[in-house]
Amino acid sequence: MVHRDVERLITVLPPHDGAGESIDWSEVERTWGTPFPKDFQDFMAVYGVGGIDDFMAIATPADGEHVPGMPRIRSLTPTADSLRRSGVSWPYPVWPQRGGLIGWGGNSNASDFYWDTADTDPDNWPVVVRHREGTFVEYRCSMTVFILGLLGPRHTRPMESPVIYGAPNSRFYHWREERRLSEADVEPWDYLDELFEANEAEDEMDEDDWNARPGTVPLAREDVLPPGDFPPPGRIIAVHEYE
Repeated sequence: MVHRDVERLITVLPPHDGAGESIDWSEVERTWGTPFPKDFQDFMAVYGVGGIDDFMAIATPADGEHVPGMPRIRSLTPTADSLRRSGVSWPYPVWPQRGGLIGWGGNSNASDFYWDTADTDPDNWPVVVRHREGTFVEYRCSMTVFILGLLGPRHTRPMESPVIYGAPNSRFYHWREERRLSEADVEPWDYLDELFEANEAEDEMDEDDWNARPGTVPLAREDVLPPGDFPPPGRIIAVHEYE
């Protein structure tokens, strides 16, 4: 049975044909020394490694040969050596210590997405967002619920994401499909141009006027998450690396 959060995501962000990964989770657990959350495992099976609206990327936990265009959790997870070289202030333990952060994705605004691994049950790992200015914000929800939160109306989202256009407008592309289209001289993200123009117009109109326009791109759905299903921000740590 597919995790309920992934089932909900499928209804608002349908995966395209050929999406999904076949991952040996016992091997992943062996190499990482921990299992991964069930919703993430099911997300990988249904969607796989790829991006949403050419803005947000979700990475694979599997190690192996480097493949251009495939983000890997291993490269997104800070280590003591990488932090020492970068000089970044880091208010969490460093993986593989308990409570270390494992990176599962990021976006083109230079925000990074992690799990806080302090809980011994991976299904209870909260999402931690590290913003480009150095602030860490924790959300006590699964990765999939966090993505669902980004697909709702802009005023309800957990973080500013103006170029994620929300359900029913947003699309997910697996990295293989994105590469296939690009090699066929098809721009997979062409639809974003119309959505960008609609987004600009929406900022200047109230909802009634917007919905009265013929042929208007629909606003993000209000029912992506029922009221109260997305938790408010939890712990916030302001590091302020950049003055």
